[in-house]
Amino acid sequence: MAVTGVNEYASAYAASNSTGTQKSSELNRTTQDYLSELKQKYPDVNITVADFSNLEQRKAYMFSCSGSNNIAISSNIIEKMASDPETAAKYEKVIAEVPGLGENLKKKLKLQAENKLPVVL
Repeated sequence: MAVTGVNEYASAYAASNSTGTQKSSELNRTTQDYLSELKQKYPDVNITVADFSNLEQRKAYMFSCSGSNNIAISSNIIEKMASDPETAAKYEKVIAEVPGLGENLKKKLKLQAENKLPVVL
C-alpha cells in the first residue's frame, strides 16, 4: 500500500522553511543559550524553534520529523521562557512529559495489536 501526501508535505516544509520557520541563529544570544541548555536538559526530546504561518507548514513539519519525541516551540514562546522563570517552568513541565507520552502510546498500540482491538487514541 503506497503512502501518499508525505512527500508533498515534506517538500512544502522544505520550501517554506526559509520563510515559515525561524532558525535558532535568528534568536537573541540569551535565548540561544537557553535553548542550548534546554536541549541538554532534555536530550530525549528533539526541540525545534519554528514559527508556522499556516496549517500546511505545521503538517509538513510533522511529516518531515523522524523518530519520536519531537516538539516545535514558537520563537516568541522560547524567548519568553528564556526571560521568565515562571513561563519556563510551565513549558518545561510539558517538555519533560514528552518521552513518557510516546512510550505510553507505543504500549497502548502494542496491547491493542496483540488483542486485535481497534485503535482508539
